[in-house]
Amino acid sequence: MVKDFKELTREKLVEIEELERNYKNKNYPGKGCIGKWRKTFKKNTALKDTREIFDEVLGHEDDYCDYVEDMEPIDKFLPENRKIYGMSLLNYMKNMLILKIIFQMKRLNKIIRDIKNIE
Repeated sequence: MVKDFKELTREKLVEIEELERNYKNKNYPGKGCIGKWRKTFKKNTALKDTREIFDEVLGHEDDYCDYVEDMEPIDKFLPENRKIYGMSLLNYMKNMLILKIIFQMKRLNKIIRDIKNIE
């Protein structure tokens, strides 16, 4: 059982590290969860003693259930939406920010002109 736990932990760590590479320099949903779980599984791979492993698992059953809940939306999101989200939505958000700045500058320029006209 301990051997299976260690093997599964290593497999999950590899999966998470691969996901993390997909998230590098991207602001995809769930980015914080991936970092959290990478740390958890990395810590688990360092456990040597059988007692430590049982204490870890028995003390954190709810956390491991959370892992399934945290990762399910990420697993669904990435294959279907990564390309669309990564390109279209991020570019859209960048363009909206640029437009917002332009409108603020136009508004500021109008205020400056109005102030100058008062003098």
